[in-house]
Amino acid sequence: MPTLWEGYIKCCRQCLPRSLEILLQLPPKPLSDALQHSRDLAEPLHKYIVTHQAQGAQVPPQITRIVLRALEGKAGMQGQGKEGGEEGGDEVMEGTR
Repeated sequence: MPTLWEGYIKCCRQCLPRSLEILLQLPPKPLSDALQHSRDLAEPLHKYIVTHQAQGAQVPPQITRIVLRALEGKAGMQGQGKEGGEEGGDEVMEGTR
């Protein structure tokens, strides 16, 4: 991962929760890369998505799946003591539409 990109992610972490909206504007591939590099951003992003969808905001399903996969990977790491897989993740959060 390029040093500039690592700096961007570090800034996003330090600017939470204000950076969440900016992270969700990233294209799918860079968002996925960011969450793989910094899985601790997945939970706040998930909460942000759920809250804003409850208020009627639209979040592309592909972005929602990327965040859910990152959450699953984080849970897998905590439960197994090693990095979780990227399988699954096609679930849709309740109330996402």
